[in-house]
Amino acid sequence: MKNILVESTIILPANIMCSIRNKIIRIKGAKGSITKSFFKTNLIFLLKNKVSKKLIIKRYCSNKKHATIVRTVASIINNMIIGVTKGFEFRIRLVYQHFPINVKFYQSIRALEIYNYFGQKKVYFFYLPSDISVHILDPSKKEFRIQGNNLEKLGLFSGIIQNACKINNKDTRKFVDGVYVSKKFILSN
Repeated sequence: MKNILVESTIILPANIMCSIRNKIIRIKGAKGSITKSFFKTNLIFLLKNKVSKKLIIKRYCSNKKHATIVRTVASIINNMIIGVTKGFEFRIRLVYQHFPINVKFYQSIRALEIYNYFGQKKVYFFYLPSDISVHILDPSKKEFRIQGNNLEKLGLFSGIIQNACKINNKDTRKFVDGVYVSKKFILSN
């Protein structure tokens, strides 16, 4: 069954600046700006009422599969708004049974180093994107946090770390060593 019109409305906060140009949405806030392109979505974006600031996302003549894109894009834009006003934080834990996993953060080159993973001599080296910051929490170095305003970049970076530090060809019930995301937060003001 085709829907004639599917739309979603996002009410923007007063301290947010939003601009739309050729399906590229740029949102500026207190913690920076995020730009996202929606070229391939076949949606209509309207910025209405300079006073109340409403962003309307529309799609005409869509079936059920294409109608879901409207809500997905609306939630991506909501995450962008939360990111530039408050920010996001992921807590990452280092889990090991026998060989202690060590982590170092080099501020000068913005890189994260994980070594002695599962007793290996291999050093895992990760360069941080420009808008992500790392803080090592406790002195025993079993937990660290990454913060940023872009949820997609945080999720991608933590997924890269988790997949790189994964044991293959072992029983996962017995060998639980790894680097895992333990908590996800929206930062408070």
